Amino acid sequence: MLFGQFFLELECYASLLFFAGAQLQTVTFPVKKITSCCFGGPNYSELYATSARFGLTEEEIRSHQPLAGSVFKVTGLGVCGFAAPSYKG
Repeated sequence: MLFGQFFLELECYASLLFFAGAQLQTVTFPVKKITSCCFGGPNYSELYATSARFGLTEEEIRSHQPLAGSVFKVTGLGVCGFAAPSYKG
C-alpha cells in the first residue's frame, strides 16, 4: 500500500491520481465537475469525491449528468491517505 500526499485534477470526467508528480492512475466519474476529494475509511484507503451542479443547465443535469451534486466513494485504489494532524493550539 502506498502512503503519502495525493492530488487529483478536478473539473473533468476522468480525474488523474498523482503522487510525487507521477500519474498513478485515472479515476473516472459520471459527472464533469468534481470539486474536492479526500481519503477516509478505517485505513484511509477509500477516496471520497464531491461534485457540483453549479453552472449546469437543467437539461444537462437531466440528460447527461443526473448524479451531479453527489458524493462518490472509490475503493480498491491500492493507495492510502493519512489522518489530518490535530490542532494543538
